[in-house]
Amino acid sequence: MRTLPTRNKLLLSKASWLLLGLLILIACAPNTTPTPEVSRLASPTPRLPQTCTASVPSATANQSMLGVISYATAEGVFDAGGWPAQTHQLVAWDVNEISPRLIGFSPNGQWLAYVTYASFGGSSYDIHLLSATGESLTNKLDLTKIISSEVSLVALTEGHWINNEMLLLSIHDPEFYEQYRADKLAILNPFTDEWSRILDYLPQRELGSNVAISPALDRILYFYATTDPAWERELVLWDIDSKKALWRNGEMSLTSRFLSRGALIAAWSPDNTQLAFVGPEPMDENFEYDHDGVYIFDLDIQEPRLVTDFLSRYEAFTTKGLAWSLDGRYLAFVVEYYKRNLSGEISNQIYLYDLLTEQLVDLCPLLGDSINTTSHALIWSPDSRSIAYSTAYSAGENAGKPRSLILVDIYTGKMITLVENAGTLGGWSEVFQ
Repeated sequence: MRTLPTRNKLLLSKASWLLLGLLILIACAPNTTPTPEVSRLASPTPRLPQTCTASVPSATANQSMLGVISYATAEGVFDAGGWPAQTHQLVAWDVNEISPRLIGFSPNGQWLAYVTYASFGGSSYDIHLLSATGESLTNKLDLTKIISSEVSLVALTEGHWINNEMLLLSIHDPEFYEQYRADKLAILNPFTDEWSRILDYLPQRELGSNVAISPALDRILYFYATTDPAWERELVLWDIDSKKALWRNGEMSLTSRFLSRGALIAAWSPDNTQLAFVGPEPMDENFEYDHDGVYIFDLDIQEPRLVTDFLSRYEAFTTKGLAWSLDGRYLAFVVEYYKRNLSGEISNQIYLYDLLTEQLVDLCPLLGDSINTTSHALIWSPDSRSIAYSTAYSAGENAGKPRSLILVDIYTGKMITLVENAGTLGGWSEVFQ
């Protein structure tokens, strides 16, 4: 066999090492090839918007909207959708009807509910249901089963869907109000006009106070009227089937001031597994101003956790308008904040909490002083991409200004005025077109 001279062997060895080094350098070099742009809709977290500070008069041609949003005005019930926005009148109020009220779309978007009160020919409340296919149902409410005053003195003040079959109604009963200084709450099946007695079986429920009923009607968060002088009232999560308290906030380091003021603000997730509620962010000093953040209660863990830290951002603040996205990933809410000495204006900011990444997203300022919807909460689109609300101005130079229907895309931050005079919103449906 022929062999290479020693000198040639050395040269070959050096060349091999040089080639090997070059290959290593190539492998370790950073990749400068441009990566494809990831869809904002598929991104793990919403993009922090930079343009979410002003309302845009109209949308561009390449934008789209899923379904329609219902709203009520002095003329009746309308829906709005599409680009540019198209509105349709679904219901016209009758001149004999006094203060008709929109309840809105059911969670699945199949039904639209509203209530009318007719004093002509006898006082009566009717609950109306309108389907996307044009089917219409009307049931006369038999309020004598749940009130103590004369029917003519009673007023239905508010209502919203608990699930696709049941409504929670707020009823002003003068005798009840005189005793408890609050409206009476009742659960109704609008398809059968049957009242549920679930609220009657809650131990020491503070009558007249708000409740948060799970979509499955198996758990209720409510205020418990305790006799303990350290707690004017206690927050209790009650299991309806076992008739036991799953949790009470007396076991949690919340101040009694949380229990002695204001209404219960809470919202169940669509899948019935989590409950969000508003409560004070913990602090060491005796804080004399609002400091209400957001807690989320996971039923698997059975322990609420604080998901906000507004004490590090604002001097005084309160939270309202809790609303879950339909896919259960996001919790949206509005934070109202101001200075401790009450100087300056009160500002409102929309926030999102992303349960997947456990991040709090500062979305954009709220246009107006408050949210104007049937449930006093933000409204989510069926694809969980957009938020809608109706502005309300109660003070300042904009007091009395028409309520605009505003849309916010959580991935682009773009705000759009869909309707200039929208009144009270009643939900979002992709079934109604």
